[in-house]
This record gives sequence, C-alpha cells and structure tokens, in this order.
Amino acid sequence: MDCIITVDVETGEDVPPTLKNFQTRVEKATKSLLKRLSLHGLKAEFFMNVYESAVYGESEWGNLCREIVEAGNGVNLHTHPKYLMDDDRKNMYKYALSEQIEIVRYGRAFIKK
Repeated sequence: MDCIITVDVETGEDVPPTLKNFQTRVEKATKSLLKRLSLHGLKAEFFMNVYESAVYGESEWGNLCREIVEAGNGVNLHTHPKYLMDDDRKNMYKYALSEQIEIVRYGRAFIKK
C-alpha cells in the first residue's frame, strides 16, 4: 500500500507574525520533521505558505524550500495570501478571480525561484 505524506507549512492564524514565531513554528518544526522523515526513509510533499515571506523575509522561506528539496522532498504551494495582500482576507475565496490568478502566479514564481 502506498501512502503520500503532506505537510502544510505556515505559522498559523493564532500567533502574531514575529520572526521568533517563524523560527519556532515553521523553520525549527520543518527541520525536525525532515530529520524524522529521513530516519525512516520517508519523503513528503511540503505545501508552503510562501506569502508569509512578505513578513518574515524571502531568504528565510527560500532557504527552507531549498533545504526541503535537497532532502529529496517536494515543495508545493499553500495559499493563505493575507500576509501579502490583505489581513482581513486570509482565504482565496475572498479574492476576485483576477486577484487569485496573481496570488498563484506570485507563489508559483517564488517556489520556482
């Protein structure tokens, strides 16, 4: 039986956007999970909320994405664009189609980079 492990990577809605929260809730947690996956010979698909890079910095998110890929895992897009767009609209359905297209384009370009 095959199994796909997916991981949503984000600080979450219940904490203020501070660098410390990124370091503990995103960076440290993701690196810990990468080690555990490696120990068991497992891989996962990491869905990254790269829109948080508008708050925490592009290099932090970019470095983490590279580390995930270098460990043999996948990086995909998780969309909560409030950090980039509008604090009052965290979910995609609250955006017009033209805005949704731009949000996905931004995320796709970020992950490719």
